[in-house]
Amino acid sequence: MKSNQLAACLVLVGMSALGTAHASPDTQSGIYFGATYNNVKFKAAGETGPTLGAISATVGTRFNKHFALEFRAGTGINDDDFDGLKFEIDYVLGLYALGTLPLNNSGLSVYGSLGHSRIDLRANLDGMTATGEQEGISYGAGLQYSTQLVSYRAGYETLLKKSGISASGLTAGVYLNF
Repeated sequence: MKSNQLAACLVLVGMSALGTAHASPDTQSGIYFGATYNNVKFKAAGETGPTLGAISATVGTRFNKHFALEFRAGTGINDDDFDGLKFEIDYVLGLYALGTLPLNNSGLSVYGSLGHSRIDLRANLDGMTATGEQEGISYGAGLQYSTQLVSYRAGYETLLKKSGISASGLTAGVYLNF
């Protein structure tokens, strides 16, 4: 339920900014702030694990219409009961290089990301808690629509890939451009 409300808020914030903006892919340099939601499915040694949700605050700097760097810091918002354990994300941190390729002059582009993430996962069983922190390579791809004031992004990202462990899923975000 929380994730549906959060997604609706992200869309409304972005749409309110969109009402006064127009597409302008040539003005894509500067700082941006926003929020990113990830629906994360964990896998270990090829076996499917829990599916969790995370929301991250994002800050980035766009050097031109093709390249940006961004930092994300977030926490879990959806837990999952899996194999008798309750799983949750304590936090997720990441630093990413973002490449974009404009598809036309309307603000639509394809993006790809490459970076490094750290995820802290917590499992609970009958009052006992175990935590584990993993870090590794991150990458993803998707579509982005940008105006002067706001950018929307939707894609598929692998937040963690290391030693047979992966955390991947759909992602969506709204970012305010400055």
